[in-house]
Amino acid sequence: MTMAHPAPLPTPPLIERIKRLTPNAFTLLRLVLFPVPLILLMVDPISMMMRLLATAVFVLIILTDMVDGRLARRWNVVSDFGKFWDPVADKFFMVTTLLGLCLFGLFPAPWGWAYLVFTFLRELVVTIWRMVRAPHVIIPADWWGKMKTFTLAIAFGMMLLPVNAWFGGVLLIVWWVLITILLLASLVGSVVSGLHYVRQ
Repeated sequence: MTMAHPAPLPTPPLIERIKRLTPNAFTLLRLVLFPVPLILLMVDPISMMMRLLATAVFVLIILTDMVDGRLARRWNVVSDFGKFWDPVADKFFMVTTLLGLCLFGLFPAPWGWAYLVFTFLRELVVTIWRMVRAPHVIIPADWWGKMKTFTLAIAFGMMLLPVNAWFGGVLLIVWWVLITILLLASLVGSVVSGLHYVRQ
């Protein structure tokens, strides 16, 4: 005769509440921090300290983006707030960082400005389309959108680092080749995910 296993104890209400709020708290933190890299670059775009600080805050924001969704899925607390504001926070963050890179010559012209215009128009079209076609439907980011954000984040982080003070020559060329590959991958992700959104 097998003994029945005791039923698992219910999770205390406080723990459940913390689980529900934690992913959204990370999203809110990202909404607060998104202009900080741009502000630090505005203080002094040449200073190695400002560049390193901007990169550190940039990485922190990326980590919050990685954590909030995973926690929400792991704890089964995915919310409409997170589905909506998580990609919105990503858009604010990426556009402001890209603006800083362009303003201070860290993303070489004219390609940086062209990428900024493309990114802005893409996000504007997708946002307006979603508001018109599905104002009450919250569409979570798909795999292509996440890939776009991931590759763009790495490329922007590489541009923020003051690598010119560390090495040059062939290594610097390789560095920018890697950035170019990441930017091209993010362009593909932008187009495919944009088409996915407008087809919803």
